[in-house]
Amino acid sequence: MILNKERMKQIVDFSNLKVGGYTPTDIDFVMEKNNKWWVFGEVKVKGTPITKGQDILYQRLCDNYLDLKIPCMYILTHHNIPVNEVIDVGNLPVDIAEIVAPNNKGIWQKKRYIGNHTFFKGQTISTIVNKFASKFGGNK
Repeated sequence: MILNKERMKQIVDFSNLKVGGYTPTDIDFVMEKNNKWWVFGEVKVKGTPITKGQDILYQRLCDNYLDLKIPCMYILTHHNIPVNEVIDVGNLPVDIAEIVAPNNKGIWQKKRYIGNHTFFKGQTISTIVNKFASKFGGNK
């Protein structure tokens, strides 16, 4: 939900915020439920790869949640929606999903699913996130 559409158009400039040559990155969306599960997501235009820094950030977030044994999911999606149209993120497809969670034997692991993997083939981000939330502590 966008609370202030006019502010969404305002450029936020981080060029003067550097630490040892490093500059900030952003996360396009974050969801969590009482620290029972976390979902992070990145939305890119088709043909635009995720930057190395962003990929490292998401990898480290997932690694930290693995250490804490808190279910976590990172989603990457791409779209080709014209700039003058609203991007309905919930109805976008999943291109990459990385999940930190216990497997069927209760062993915690981190797995990355890429492309048309059967895990999410043909499903929207909303569907995948709701399944994840339902499995690990509710989506209500």
